[in-house]
Amino acid sequence: MSLIGWSSCIEDDSSLGGDLDTITITGMDEEDAISVVSYTGVNLGDLVKPEITSTYPEEQLTYAWYLFDQNASEDTYQNYQISSERVLDYEVNLKSGTYALVFEVTSQTDGYVELARTSVQTSTPYSRGFYILKETTGGDTELDIYNGTDFLTDRIAFSTGSSLSGKPYNISVLYSGEYINPDENKTDVANMVHVSTEDGNRYIGFRTEDLTKAFEGASLFYSEEMGTDEYPAVFANSIFNNFYFSNTGVRVYQCGVSMGSSSPTTGRMGYAVGNGASRFVQISSYTDGFIYWSNADHEIQNVDYNAIACNPVPYEGATAYPNDLECLASGYNTIISSAWFLCEQPSTGDRYLFLATYRSISKVIKLDPSLHLAQAEKIGGNGRTASYIYCIDDNKLYAYSLSTGGEQVVTLHGIPVSETLDFVTNQYLNFSSMLGTAYNFDNLIVGTRSGNSYKLYFYGEEQMNGGMPIAEAENVVEGEGRVHAVRYVAPMNNVSGMYLSFGNVPFPISD
Repeated sequence: MSLIGWSSCIEDDSSLGGDLDTITITGMDEEDAISVVSYTGVNLGDLVKPEITSTYPEEQLTYAWYLFDQNASEDTYQNYQISSERVLDYEVNLKSGTYALVFEVTSQTDGYVELARTSVQTSTPYSRGFYILKETTGGDTELDIYNGTDFLTDRIAFSTGSSLSGKPYNISVLYSGEYINPDENKTDVANMVHVSTEDGNRYIGFRTEDLTKAFEGASLFYSEEMGTDEYPAVFANSIFNNFYFSNTGVRVYQCGVSMGSSSPTTGRMGYAVGNGASRFVQISSYTDGFIYWSNADHEIQNVDYNAIACNPVPYEGATAYPNDLECLASGYNTIISSAWFLCEQPSTGDRYLFLATYRSISKVIKLDPSLHLAQAEKIGGNGRTASYIYCIDDNKLYAYSLSTGGEQVVTLHGIPVSETLDFVTNQYLNFSSMLGTAYNFDNLIVGTRSGNSYKLYFYGEEQMNGGMPIAEAENVVEGEGRVHAVRYVAPMNNVSGMYLSFGNVPFPISD
């Protein structure tokens, strides 16, 4: 954004104008955003120190600082003044999001104005970072959070008083989730993480700003309380509705935010459609909807963005496959513009790989049993940088190519061979320019396990090339328990589902 031209209010370099007084502001770069963790005593004045060069006498200058949400109208920026001093003194206690910081210097003599601007990205210890879903020593479900600076452990017990009983089932990120804010007892909007276990009706939905509980089994559905036979699996944004997938079907609520309304809904889910879904859900395209594995019908099904009906995804290929398959893993790969589902027949151990979009299953491959992908238990797909499915077998990481069907071993720089590989995933954020790309990233995350301890190795974009690590991990974190899943949350406000669903797949929904 450019704010009212960023030029002086008076400018005259004609021969009659002569030499004009000027004001120059340096040290505030619009391109370099300032990252701040709110509620930790950080003062913006310690981070922003512009220098002013002026031909006006100091006593003739006045100063003003403005701070406002990036979505606010630029024409009204002067409504958001936070200081009238030359040196800014402002402690950051703001909701997570991206804000514009404007410094205004004015000459009282002739009204000459000069402006400078930068961006301020705010977060809380919970609103930005990797949420690590893990199993505790006692077999319950917990969350650790790595936000790039701090490593916070056992946050469910910290927030609610106890871990969530039962082994981990899944974790989902939902941007601009709508709910009844318990602080104000009115409808509101917040980014959320939803956590569920393998025990029926063991579920909590948290807002990521402060990990306050927003939903539980008794408050998630519009028409009734959640039954003990319900296994919450995946929550996902779409253009007009926010979706919920479980073993009992697919539910939605129409989002006020996505529809452009200033009045959010309660966020409670409506009646279910379909026979049942699973935790293996993928977005197909913004013009279609979602595809998912149905545990009840043992097949890939789809549901459009209005959740009118759930239908089998058609397949007209020559390769027949059994009707009693169980899904083991799934992902979406932008290189081949297709989702994949890895399934196994329990009675034989044979594995089948499906490539599918919303409209059709393009290929069914019965895997050669000699492939590591045909044997491995730990599986995770590359989403954006290579057409790979990663798998762990014989304490090595392998990459299966969706393009060629071949496999190769992956060299893991910096991980000692003595450590036991136990987890792999590719997590990324791929927001479009309509939402802002400041938080975009792409990490291959590899986990190891020793007793009841884990390590996660984060290979960033600088340590990767074509889906393969080329250097040691950028970051390593260590915790207690066993990792089941990792999801990333960005501290962005009012993320419209319409923009989130437009274009490229913005982040992995499930794996």
